[in-house]
Amino acid sequence: MRILFITLFYSLVSCQLEQETNAITSLSLTIDEVKVAIPGDVPNDWIGITSSFENNERLLYIYDMFSLNIIKYSLDKEEYILRISPFSDTLNPGNIPMNILKLDTGYLLFDINSGFVKVNDQGKLLKIWDCFIPRNGRIKDWNYDFKYWLRPSKNKTISTFDNRSIPLYVELANVSPRAVYQERFYDHDLLATLNLEEGTIERFPIRFPKDFLNNGLSYPRSSVPSFTAMGSNKIAYNFGVDDVIHVLNINTREVVDFSVVNNEVPINILPVDENTYNDRDQMAAILANSFYYNHLFYDPYRKALVRVGVKTVNNVSSRIFELIDENMKIVAQFEQPSQYSPIPLFFPNEMWFPFQQGYAEDEMKLMRVRY
Repeated sequence: MRILFITLFYSLVSCQLEQETNAITSLSLTIDEVKVAIPGDVPNDWIGITSSFENNERLLYIYDMFSLNIIKYSLDKEEYILRISPFSDTLNPGNIPMNILKLDTGYLLFDINSGFVKVNDQGKLLKIWDCFIPRNGRIKDWNYDFKYWLRPSKNKTISTFDNRSIPLYVELANVSPRAVYQERFYDHDLLATLNLEEGTIERFPIRFPKDFLNNGLSYPRSSVPSFTAMGSNKIAYNFGVDDVIHVLNINTREVVDFSVVNNEVPINILPVDENTYNDRDQMAAILANSFYYNHLFYDPYRKALVRVGVKTVNNVSSRIFELIDENMKIVAQFEQPSQYSPIPLFFPNEMWFPFQQGYAEDEMKLMRVRY
């Protein structure tokens, strides 16, 4: 494995703050760039990807949308181990990326056309549930009235509670960012869970905060919440334009709110009216210097969250990753160039990010963050 060290911004500060704010304190970070070899039949565009850690080996599972295969790849050995083919002429998602999750035995894949597809380690189809149009497998108590999409995340990930169920976002099928200017947008339940054994769904009365629409002003760029499974029975979610992380207990339906404030990178995004949003020049000026959150992940090894924000200074954007501990305190942060994937691949005491904007045919570059 060839390693080239690079210097990236990260912050470790100890200080006394007011009780409702968080000091960035004790977790030190080491950030480097790692290059790994790519065998000839492994793609160099790692969009659909997940990971696992087995027998002290860091493993990746890469969805190859052109061959419709899942490739098991060892980061430590720099070689692919096997390739499985879960799709066929009768079950073919086409040449589109898929969300992928490694389960204890097998995989869960998702795209809006195929729905939720569960296969075993050999690629044999075990279950399928449709997310919009009922064709192959109905979710038992879901009303297919073509008004809602079911999505496993805001980004290209799937999170799981215990390999038996996953959280979902219930999205209005005809939604657009401009929907935030209509009061009825705030009247439907956002979150649900899908049982991967029974194919049943449970919805929860979680809605967009109505104060996001105030005198015709709202946040069209935050019309979808970030969310993730958190442990065995909780969903963590946030709306991007404030510092609050909400935690829903799916057993008790109780929601606890945590103000997780980062004084080093404060929220900087203004609500706008619909005319301003439709004006590209005005929106460009507003976003030229801004900061808001757009991703939320759960690190199963630290049993804690990672929150991601977009920071733009003079029209140059990067991402701020905050490592949040079990007590909802920010313990470290780092800044990531936009060329890397925003989706972390978690291993014990580290996370990896594939390079996303073109590199080499026989080599892949990744950013590694150790803590």
